[in-house]
Amino acid sequence: MEAIIAGGSQDHLVSSLDFRLKDDSASYVTDRQEISYFAPSNFYSPTGVKVLRFSLAGTGFLDLSSLVFSALFSNDDSSKALVPLCQEANSIFSRMRIVIGGATAEDLQYFNRLSHTLFQCMPAERQEMLGALGFIGHTTPSGGVAGVSPSEVAASGSETILMQPFASGLCTQPLWLPLFALGSGGCVVELELCEAGDMCNTNSSYSTSWHLSDCRALASVVTVDSALMEQYAQHLLSKPFLIPYRSWTTVMNALPDSSDWDVSVARSFTRLCTVMATLSQADSANSKQVNTLYSPASAAGDTIQTTLQAGDKKWSIYDRKGAAQQYYFLMQTLGNLNNPQGTISIKRHEYDSYKYINAFDLEKVPQASMSGQQMSTGGLLTLSMKGVGTSTSNRPTRCYVNCHYDTVCEITASGCSIHT
Repeated sequence: MEAIIAGGSQDHLVSSLDFRLKDDSASYVTDRQEISYFAPSNFYSPTGVKVLRFSLAGTGFLDLSSLVFSALFSNDDSSKALVPLCQEANSIFSRMRIVIGGATAEDLQYFNRLSHTLFQCMPAERQEMLGALGFIGHTTPSGGVAGVSPSEVAASGSETILMQPFASGLCTQPLWLPLFALGSGGCVVELELCEAGDMCNTNSSYSTSWHLSDCRALASVVTVDSALMEQYAQHLLSKPFLIPYRSWTTVMNALPDSSDWDVSVARSFTRLCTVMATLSQADSANSKQVNTLYSPASAAGDTIQTTLQAGDKKWSIYDRKGAAQQYYFLMQTLGNLNNPQGTISIKRHEYDSYKYINAFDLEKVPQASMSGQQMSTGGLLTLSMKGVGTSTSNRPTRCYVNCHYDTVCEITASGCSIHT
């Protein structure tokens, strides 16, 4: 043992005995401002103008990780309260689109359901934090849990809500966006409102009429000194800025009235990293596409078998049988399995009923970038499921397949290109 230690280890000065200043200063950053970008209208509703458009322009660097969207959410009914179905404010937007330099960098369909799927994969503490920005107010809803359940919006009442776009790969990657390099196209973010009753309880006792006003995007913009800006300008003349990130595409499939079925996604991906599939039934007053990730296991038994075929490769080699195996692979996909600090909020009985996520990790080396499954040659992605319910009443009617893939935004002096 002593010989192994002597031959294989090397002494270093521990941080508690190192009294030097750290060499990680950034004096070239001369300013950081918190900017508000306003939407062109002051009134948006599901029955009127539905698309909020924000033009994020400037001469500095936009910190996309700081980007949030703020609005005053108003209940239009003068006699009934409005009951949101989700904690997070993402639930009111059905689509998010980001355009950089005239090129579409992200187009997230079913944005509210995708956000809710990823929201369920977070620890409960982070959910409460994001919920506090959204629909978790200072009042406890009837029959709800304080700090967890969405609060009612009183008749003719209003609340300021903030939405963090955590489903956006661009807004969760660490690089700052060089606004000065984007030309007249700049960076444009579009948010499309869902239908009025999609985000709230539609029982006749409650309101389903609402609108948004005072809509703005909040973000931090960083300025660097002239010497560094000159270096970036010279760099841009000969070489591009490359921003790697991972984005999502979602395909919704209507299902046959059968316990066994296949759904396919016909799209090419240079590197496909993750697939998450969720199920749903027809909407009810308080269980809708936006807040219910349906599983028939609690009603029809733990009989679900699933497998994914990507080109000529299969995950897993044999079918994944039962909720325990599928829950295990969800934790593995999220990187939480062997992480003592990694947790998700989904409990087993919830997974078997209304928080079911069927996840597949297609990366060869999850710790490395660009190691996903290559599907640029047009291979078909097919999800097969068996034993999904026993009768029409407990079978799902829709399957949402969320594909997570590597993307690179290339910014040059002549424009912007997106490589997927």
